[in-house]
Amino acid sequence: MFKNYLKIAWRNLIKRKVFTTINVLGLAIGISCSCLILLWAEDEINYDSVFAKQDLIHFALTNHNFDDGIATFDDTPGPLAHDLKEEIPEITRAARTSNQELLLSKGDNGINRTGTFVDPDFLDIFGLRFVEGEAKDVLDRPDAIVLTQKTALALFGENVPAMDQVIKINNEHNFTVRGVVADLPHNVTFGFEFLLPFESYGFGEDVSWAENYANNFTNTFVELAPNADFDKVDAKVRAMIPSKLDASKNNADTYAFLHSIKDWHLRSEFQDGKIVGGQITLVRLMLWIAAIILIIACINFINLSTAQSEKRGKEVGVRKVLGSQREGLVSQFMVEENARAS
Repeated sequence: MFKNYLKIAWRNLIKRKVFTTINVLGLAIGISCSCLILLWAEDEINYDSVFAKQDLIHFALTNHNFDDGIATFDDTPGPLAHDLKEEIPEITRAARTSNQELLLSKGDNGINRTGTFVDPDFLDIFGLRFVEGEAKDVLDRPDAIVLTQKTALALFGENVPAMDQVIKINNEHNFTVRGVVADLPHNVTFGFEFLLPFESYGFGEDVSWAENYANNFTNTFVELAPNADFDKVDAKVRAMIPSKLDASKNNADTYAFLHSIKDWHLRSEFQDGKIVGGQITLVRLMLWIAAIILIIACINFINLSTAQSEKRGKEVGVRKVLGSQREGLVSQFMVEENARAS
């Protein structure tokens, strides 16, 4: 009996080629578009999920009070990371970072890459995976450098160990490779292609200005203790910069605050110092669009199938006269619809 259902279903599909093509393509395109949007939304929502400590990692932003409102920036004073770690017990690690595009060269092979000057805590905060070397004390020397796998491959080629290789930066400064870390996935908010110790910032030039709270030029990342009360820690962070600056110079209206790693990508739009949205708005819009596309595709599929029901009335009548049961007729049409959908 089931074999007979399949034969009839196949004959009906072949007989109504235009109807079958429109019906199947409409549903298939609708489902495909919805699935693609869902995959994109999942990728957006999972930004920075590669970091195991994402519940504890926060980014320090600064609010500046101007006459026309509060503006939010991701730059912070150079000494902020050190003072946050030293003066707030709930902050277990803190690191400042600064990105620069530099020329890396090994022999005649030179490549321009964007790297990051970091404090040692940076490696522990983000739990970077080393494929060569170890995280411990890897940046304890001013001439140390850590490469990503992609950068090491570009400099040294395949099957060539990068450890202890000496490379030049900007054709002037020698740095020794102390480690190679696994490449980060594409869905991280920040990226880098090599790491340098922050103490080498400026490559020997006078950078005493970097220790001034009036100069905002670094990004600051912190890791909170697992049992820390975020609101209390954030209040202490907000009080840090005003306590270090001279209020008489109108700097008291500048303060830092913590922004969770989970919100870096999706909720990064600020207005008057408060989160008002970001990429999450687009994600929600696209999810609604996916739902609407899928609903329209299903309605179209059902309408087209229903429109053909009158043409099948005679067949149903003949089958009933010949003794077909209701369950058998339902089974046949279900087989046909499944065949068409697949």
